[in-house]
Amino acid sequence: MAEIEKRWIPDPAKQYFKPDMKTIRLTAAERAWLNTARTVRFGIMPDFPPIMFAENNIYTGIIPNYLKVISERTGIVFEFVPVLPTELDVKAKAVEFDICPTFNVAERKAYMNFTDPFLEYKTVIITRSDMPFIIGISSLKGRKIAIVKGIKAYKIFFEKYYPDIILVEKKNVLESLESVSKSETDAYIGGSIIACYLIQKHYLINLRISGIADHPPEPYMYAVRKDCSELLGIMNKAIASISKEEHNAILQKWFTVKVEHTADWSEFLLWAEGIGSFLSLFWEYRFSGIAGLQEKSASADGQKTHCGRARRI
Repeated sequence: MAEIEKRWIPDPAKQYFKPDMKTIRLTAAERAWLNTARTVRFGIMPDFPPIMFAENNIYTGIIPNYLKVISERTGIVFEFVPVLPTELDVKAKAVEFDICPTFNVAERKAYMNFTDPFLEYKTVIITRSDMPFIIGISSLKGRKIAIVKGIKAYKIFFEKYYPDIILVEKKNVLESLESVSKSETDAYIGGSIIACYLIQKHYLINLRISGIADHPPEPYMYAVRKDCSELLGIMNKAIASISKEEHNAILQKWFTVKVEHTADWSEFLLWAEGIGSFLSLFWEYRFSGIAGLQEKSASADGQKTHCGRARRI
């Protein structure tokens, strides 16, 4: 009934017989690929909490939570391969993993295909609380700005649009934030999700969000090996199958705010709520295109390109 209704009522919001979002319809080529390549090597960066990180030698975080849902829905077994941001492109070209998370880095598309975005968040400007609020990145001309070494999306952006900003590369987000807290740098610019999580966890009480970067939100997606077109299709369908409720449950797990310090965290709490609202809006937008994505899959049955058994994933 759902299929018949979809032909006459294309708008999912107006449909009565809604398809089960947990059912993923695979092409014959995708099913054949799954039968021979169940294990997928996932390049994971172990120092970006709560997005992805290692805790007691176990990988956890928002991305592993998403992968758990995808694994349950497709049967894919993800094998984590640790990789530093500075090693990502070298190891990808050497085929040391099959898939990894990525920003929309244009040069990476030469050797990897990108899935649809599964996450999107604003870039924020973190400063010490004794500094004035920042109107935009252009206000930081001549200042020392901490960024994470190896994150190409940010470095390319700054070098192209803000060459007068002094970039200070740090090992990870925590070191970047601590450098601002200790007045070694003037600000940290990066994703709101990680910054807010670490500020709270490590009680960096002299830091605050002083502004939002004046450029569009950064989409976050998976990069898949060029020779694994079936894996790309499966991942896109799995992403589309995740409901807004499931998405929110993953986020809420990592953003249950507990205030255990006497500092005034009212600003932080407002921003944390804002992050959740922003991500929910992003997913509401994505759901409007799910029906179209599901219909496209039927035309791909003729695909024959498989990942070779020599590099079985």
